[in-house]
Amino acid sequence: MLTNTHPLPTPSTEAPLPSFLKALPTSTYSCLAVNLDKVASNYRQLQGVAKSAECAAVLKANGYGMGAVPMGIRLYREGCRSFFVAFADEGVALREAFVDRGWQADIYILNGFFPGSEGVYADFHLIPALTDLGQVSRWQAFCHMVGKKLPAALHVDTGMTRTGLPSKEYMTLASQPELLAGMELKLVLSQMVYSHDENMTFSLQQRQRFDQAIRHMPKMKASLAKSGVIFLGEEFHYNMVRPGIALHGVNATNGKTNSLQESMELWARIYQIQDVVVGQSIGYSQTFVAASARRVATIGIGYADGYPWALSNKGYIDIAGFKAPILGRISMDVMTVDVTDIPESYLCMGGWVRVIGGEVSVDSIAKLAGTVPYEILLRMGQRFRRVYIES
Repeated sequence: MLTNTHPLPTPSTEAPLPSFLKALPTSTYSCLAVNLDKVASNYRQLQGVAKSAECAAVLKANGYGMGAVPMGIRLYREGCRSFFVAFADEGVALREAFVDRGWQADIYILNGFFPGSEGVYADFHLIPALTDLGQVSRWQAFCHMVGKKLPAALHVDTGMTRTGLPSKEYMTLASQPELLAGMELKLVLSQMVYSHDENMTFSLQQRQRFDQAIRHMPKMKASLAKSGVIFLGEEFHYNMVRPGIALHGVNATNGKTNSLQESMELWARIYQIQDVVVGQSIGYSQTFVAASARRVATIGIGYADGYPWALSNKGYIDIAGFKAPILGRISMDVMTVDVTDIPESYLCMGGWVRVIGGEVSVDSIAKLAGTVPYEILLRMGQRFRRVYIES
């Protein structure tokens, strides 16, 4: 049984709206706000934890759904010079943004390259992470063809069994160094299986395998640590760390206090308020039937916008610092929330409510929905008006 609406730990008394909401067109139903100042602050903190290791930025999947180009521009200004994305098209977009500003940076493509796409990498100065001997051979042949030592990274598999040179293949490279001749080797990297300290026994085994691979590789920079692994200690840092979701302030540690700042807030507007009597149902399939008289507000966000359908009847949003539980099924375009105990002054047609942000964190929503914070961020839809905030 859902409890009545009740205050969050620090309810607002006046509920002042952020200035970016006041500037939006009156027809706007929802707004995704990314605070680039907080992204930059998180980057600086992560660089501090990494100490002497270079702090890169992973901006794959459009910066985890938050905008790779705006993030890349801000992080470049913070001193970041190495960026990672998953596919070539993502790298092209980032490179074009940097070229427009006269900037130079290393842009690594984590998933290597398909046969025939070598020219794109050369034209846009993208660095492929070579993940098998076939890619190594094709990249070497392309370097010979164009007569240039083009940059590349080597991705070795230390336990993920997903992408990367398995031990047999990187030992082949070690025993036949001529296979790597003619290219500029910038980095050797691997991907950790665990994001935090859930299984340190296996994580230490991965680190040992990585050390073994490095010993057999030509001398180049090495990188093992992603967001949460950065906090496992300096022995995981090597020459470069690669934070991704931690740049958005999502907790990168396993149950420890989060010192990072969440960069994203999701806002939506009320467009209907109505009274519900005892026995009246709300939403599809009558999954909620009122046991007492309630007041209900309809909010202009649904699962088509990426809000988890799994939070039907158990999620909540923030209205002026008060927790408003979701009643009934989340629909494609809307959701309904209990506003019975929220002061009338905070309820009006077109009024803004905070769907994600503050006490309603990405981490808490992911836990309630039975998923991971990555999916919550990446689900965020294209209907939102996107706003980037920086001083």
